[in-house]
Amino acid sequence: MEISDFQRLMKERYGKEDKERGAYFLFVVLAAEVGELADALKKEKSKEIGEELADISFCCIALANYFGIDLERVLVSKYVNQGSKQISKKWGEPVEAWKGKRKRGEYFG
Repeated sequence: MEISDFQRLMKERYGKEDKERGAYFLFVVLAAEVGELADALKKEKSKEIGEELADISFCCIALANYFGIDLERVLVSKYVNQGSKQISKKWGEPVEAWKGKRKRGEYFG
């Protein structure tokens, strides 16, 4: 199943409920799932890690649906159509900001 197919199916099943709950609720659930992933990572249990990654993906798709974002298109645009050097460079930037080597927000925008 393609990401876009899964996203469409989730919108059909849960879109109305998610709209009623609101974006902040969906974000809070996402944050809780990230916390559960952290716990699973500490245990180093692949099955639990996989389940939490699935929960996080589900929450991200719910948020994308809430805002009318085609997540597959954005993922391809951001991570497939860019070179690996562009992507890996961006991953280091927040670390440099946290270390005080760059000003926060200098490259976000």
